[in-house]
Amino acid sequence: MNFYCRYCLLAVILGCLPAISPAEEGAGWFDNYIPPEKWKESAVTVPPWPEQDDLLEIPMDRTDYPFRGYVDSKSLSIGADGVVRYALVIVSSSGTWNASYEGMRCGKEEYRRYAYGTGRQWQQVVGSAWQRILDGGTGRYRKTLYQDYLCNVAGANPDVREIVDRIRYQRGSFQDD
Repeated sequence: MNFYCRYCLLAVILGCLPAISPAEEGAGWFDNYIPPEKWKESAVTVPPWPEQDDLLEIPMDRTDYPFRGYVDSKSLSIGADGVVRYALVIVSSSGTWNASYEGMRCGKEEYRRYAYGTGRQWQQVVGSAWQRILDGGTGRYRKTLYQDYLCNVAGANPDVREIVDRIRYQRGSFQDD
């Protein structure tokens, strides 16, 4: 079909569509369209400081990762905004704790840090931005949490009990289900 024929066909199709006069504006195909609500993050409350007995080790291949990572089981929550929030403790080989309170947006593969831990107290981070979860460096534990424990990449977020069980019993990736 040459250009002229395509142009004629388009003109015929458009000519068959009903015209909408200014008096009828708003009436038509999009009357029932409701735009999606813009995502809004829920208010965040920093949890109590993690206790050693509540820490669940994040099972990971540590051959190239010099730290041990733990999630505080008591801090795990899933907000009305869909964000999975957790207190995280990273322990160096010398036993030094680095703690943070973070949130993960599973559908977006992003995380945000809400607070750092120092001296068994939280120091809130004001205005932190959502950042992409990367699969490398010192933040490698986030990719493991995202893929294997906190986010069901095939569908909806799991519930808190399922997350705790997955970490506690090292049940691994949702992709294995």
